[in-house]
Amino acid sequence: MSDRKHVFDTVNRYADGIWNKPGAIVAFDAALDKLLGLEPTPVPTKPVSDFDKAVIAHLRDEEGVRPEAYRDHLGYWTIGIGRLIDPRKGGRITPEEDAILLANDPSRQGKSWRQYVLTEPEMNMLKLNDIERFVSVISKWPAWKAVGDNIPRKVALTSMAFQLGADGLAKFKNSLRMVEQGRFADAADNFMKSKWARQTPERAGRVTQMIRTGLFS
Repeated sequence: MSDRKHVFDTVNRYADGIWNKPGAIVAFDAALDKLLGLEPTPVPTKPVSDFDKAVIAHLRDEEGVRPEAYRDHLGYWTIGIGRLIDPRKGGRITPEEDAILLANDPSRQGKSWRQYVLTEPEMNMLKLNDIERFVSVISKWPAWKAVGDNIPRKVALTSMAFQLGADGLAKFKNSLRMVEQGRFADAADNFMKSKWARQTPERAGRVTQMIRTGLFS
């Protein structure tokens, strides 16, 4: 029996059920490595595309960057680059994400997400996961396929999905149909007639200009 397994078995014997908590094994393993002076196993990272980089840069400007939890303009808890973590609005950090965050800093074990202070790579990791989640939905839409390889227009649609939710963006049926038809100027004009544009006119103006021109402003 290895020393590591002996430690895990001993802890399990005196703290029944501890390993059922999300991220507990990863966090304890990282703490044990630190105690023994070992290098922790590197956390695997996903490849980042030019599109991913462009979306992150755009959302950093639009959402802001806050390593500590804060209340957004509607009063919901948020962290990092606009990551909603307030369960009242369906926000969270997934168990898989939390395992990585706990492995990075075992002192987070037992704390709420609102007590976390994230590093730059951690904020980017959460945002990349958000991008993947939203794009997995909107990339199936004809409007997305119609913009082809144009990154600014893809960033614009993704930005709207972040702000409105994929379901909210899907309600812009006429505007999305114009995008699908390649009528980008008409689509931009139509988006700007919406309640969304009246509520956040500056952001809406920047995003729709990307749809109109296919260029970053």
